Amino acid sequence: MLGHELRNPLAAISGALTVIDMPGVKPELAAHARSISRRQMRHLTRIVDDLLDVQRILSGKVTLQKHRLDAGQVLRQCVEAKIVADAGAHAWGLDVETLWIEADDTRLGQIFDNLLHNAVKYTPDGGRIGVSARVEDGAALIEVRDSGVGIAAETLPLIFDPLVQGPTSLDRAQGGLGLGLALVRELTLLHGGQVSAHSDGQGQGCTFLLRFPLAAELVPV
Repeated sequence: MLGHELRNPLAAISGALTVIDMPGVKPELAAHARSISRRQMRHLTRIVDDLLDVQRILSGKVTLQKHRLDAGQVLRQCVEAKIVADAGAHAWGLDVETLWIEADDTRLGQIFDNLLHNAVKYTPDGGRIGVSARVEDGAALIEVRDSGVGIAAETLPLIFDPLVQGPTSLDRAQGGLGLGLALVRELTLLHGGQVSAHSDGQGQGCTFLLRFPLAAELVPV
């Protein structure tokens, strides 16, 4: 599966470069080929980065630089960036409170970005993506909901496993390695948090829940 996922963008980039190098190619066709090449290069870069990150985490080579921060602010920044990139393809909802936790802001942003990327990827244009964050039961609770393709019951226990294969794999069906959600789980665990997913089935959308401990001085007595 890894070889398949790497060959796909490489083949597209190779084809685009062939078009660009054709003598007398029309400017609009060359521009389209360059656009394809850039898009596939971004996809390839994300695959390689995810592979390296999973390997580092599973080898115990990732050290968090934790400090007190507002997870709500980090989440808002990630959502705002995704909305700009989404260019109106989806309807977004955002309801985020201030959430003081001890975290590595770079890795926390990576957790949020992967969940949001997943929501965009599996929600058809015109669908809804909702993001909320609040304090609940002495913890910071972050929720990402979408109205997308949903997850079959037999797939739910597998979605946080890296390189999930087989006919029930969401990422296998949609074209991916399943590394993004594996990173979400491992980085969340490194922060002392938990992540879970829920879906009523295929075509019913899904909800991802993140729970992090609040900064010690803010935990209710």
